[in-house]
Amino acid sequence: MLKTEKEYSKYENRIDHIVYRPITPQKEFKLEISNGDHAEMLIQQMLNFFPEIAKNSVVLKYKSIRTSMACKPVLKEIFNKKRRYEIIINNDSKNVEIPFDEIPFQAKIGIIAHELGHVLDYQNKSVFQLIKTGLLYIIGNQEKYEKSIDYLTIKKGFGWQVLAWSDYAFNHSNASVSYLEFKDKYYFNPEEIKAILESDKKYKTG
Repeated sequence: MLKTEKEYSKYENRIDHIVYRPITPQKEFKLEISNGDHAEMLIQQMLNFFPEIAKNSVVLKYKSIRTSMACKPVLKEIFNKKRRYEIIINNDSKNVEIPFDEIPFQAKIGIIAHELGHVLDYQNKSVFQLIKTGLLYIIGNQEKYEKSIDYLTIKKGFGWQVLAWSDYAFNHSNASVSYLEFKDKYYFNPEEIKAILESDKKYKTG
């Protein structure tokens, strides 16, 4: 049976550690966050679960953006053999719907995993494919693309964390109705994520 809400909602205990049980191999990994830039250290440790991503290819930036987080290639390096990718956190206190610092820990894992899913997608594309992805995103392919990254992240083994992020955003945050309508259109909502987990035997217990 599918894990209960109590089981996947452990993110409510805002503790700075998580035991992540990947689908394969059957091992447990533990993250411990010490003093310093919380987000940067968390991202660096999350990269341990994404061995496909080249080392030193992800950089963290803070600036005002539409969403809580985003990911994009470093434009000036797009033609380089070894590209870098920016994970951006919205630090505009006057223009952020869901501040990163207020996101519970398990939900942070979910949103960071989603952004690293973008890196996985980007690094396997040629320059032409990256440009095509960007253009299609701008002209109307955003919903299909973002949901495909949600799905990739779930299949990577972070389904419960993606659900924790979505559940927090829709049911516990102070985000505006218009922002939640935006998220509901372009990303999987909690019920859609639950349905995906229900259909995937790797997420079932018992």
